[in-house]
Amino acid sequence: GIQFYKESYSLFKAGSASYLLGLTDIILLGIIAEPKYVGIYVLAQRLANSLSIILTPINSYVAPQFARLSGEKDYNGIRQLTRKMIILGSIIAFIMMSVFVLLGKPILSIFGTEFQIGYTVLLILAFSQLINALAGPLSQQIMMFDQDSQDTFSKLSLVCLILNLILHLVLIPIMGITGAAITTAFTSIVHNILVYFYMKARLTK
Repeated sequence: GIQFYKESYSLFKAGSASYLLGLTDIILLGIIAEPKYVGIYVLAQRLANSLSIILTPINSYVAPQFARLSGEKDYNGIRQLTRKMIILGSIIAFIMMSVFVLLGKPILSIFGTEFQIGYTVLLILAFSQLINALAGPLSQQIMMFDQDSQDTFSKLSLVCLILNLILHLVLIPIMGITGAAITTAFTSIVHNILVYFYMKARLTK
């Protein structure tokens, strides 16, 4: 029973830190930027996040598979599954990224011509989602691995959250919504890099 609560708490910490990491841009934009720019940013963000929504079925499939393989300590199986998911996810993400590059402005203009300002934001955030797809389902992998990995994930997320806050406070006043997008994309990529090298070290032990 105690072990169950420990594991649940580890998952809660990891999930909370990751969730907060995804909210700071909107919260700080709401405080610093004009409301109209916040609306433009939110639309661009939601369009870019459609990449991750499309990848959700893949992530839902691999999570229990990672849990099973981790329980069996089948690290080779984890690596093979990860490679397959990276290939599939990258193809989907690249198609969506191409759509945004070619049709981003017309898509944004559906909501009003003023939303075309968010084209650069859309491309920056979509690019970070593409990198996430190329990195593979890292969050699912580390969350399903073991309790130590979950604790490490929450610590890495906290470090990136602090970095995220600092960069937002510096770049939003200077670059507005573009600064927010750059910060969000940068910290997301850094987060993935940290998780990638951690899991690589764990799987090669």
